[in-house]
Amino acid sequence: MRREIRLWIIATSAVGLATLCVVSWLSYHSTRELIAANQRLAQAHKLIEDLTTLHVVLDDAESSCRGYALSGKAEYLHPYDAALAQLDVRVQVLRHDLGPDANRSRQFQELEQLIQARLQVMRELVEARQKGGFDAAVRVVQSDRGKKLTDEIRQRISAMQTEERNDLLDRERDSRQQARTTTVAVGLTSVFGIALLVTAALVIYRITRESERAHIALHNAERIQRTILNSANYGMISTDTEGAILTVNAAAEKWLQYASTELIGINISKVHDEEELRARADQLTRAMGMPVPGDFRAPSSSFSASRSAPT
Repeated sequence: MRREIRLWIIATSAVGLATLCVVSWLSYHSTRELIAANQRLAQAHKLIEDLTTLHVVLDDAESSCRGYALSGKAEYLHPYDAALAQLDVRVQVLRHDLGPDANRSRQFQELEQLIQARLQVMRELVEARQKGGFDAAVRVVQSDRGKKLTDEIRQRISAMQTEERNDLLDRERDSRQQARTTTVAVGLTSVFGIALLVTAALVIYRITRESERAHIALHNAERIQRTILNSANYGMISTDTEGAILTVNAAAEKWLQYASTELIGINISKVHDEEELRARADQLTRAMGMPVPGDFRAPSSSFSASRSAPT
């Protein structure tokens, strides 16, 4: 029984540990996936915001440039120069962020070429106003090159933002699906682990109850045996193979004048006269045709073999 209980405990512990490892791995994997998904979502939001900022800065630069072309006032060039500096920073940031994606990087390179062309038109407008006056600046504006480039840039930025928003929606949907899948997997694994532990507890409880019943039955059998032995009118003593006393009935206690607690464990030869034991051993040896020891020890295997041989 104890061996079965130990085996059940070991098996349950092993499966429980495996279940815990699975739950831990799923949780770890899910956490990593969610972190990666959140990072991708944050990158997508940042990219959309950076494209919006790029468009705003480019519009600011164009507005300042047009203001200078119309008024000829130098103070209009200060916002223009600041917008150009900020525009350069935004372009570098976007170039870095879109670098790992070949398709988006190619789209941004095309957009960057349009931006550089639009900036060239702005520089031509400023130079025309500085050198040729208002009329020269009007001719640059009337060429419609700036307007066409501005419209193309606006369309490219809008297309890239739309693509990023669609990708953002897909990533959010994948993230929610991953979270649901992980939740279900962890839940099912946890339920399995709990069911396993409950089953193991019930089995161990059953084995323990059977062990207790067997122990009670054995105790009752020993009590009945003790009652039978103590009710006998003659002394009875049992020993092991080495002659150590195991049980003593009441008649033997009365005859020997010793309590059973004093006799159990000692060699039975201690309660006999040594001369009598040797004489009895010699008598049995002659009668049986085999050596019989005088210390109540059980015969060895060789002794048993010689006992079975014909005389």
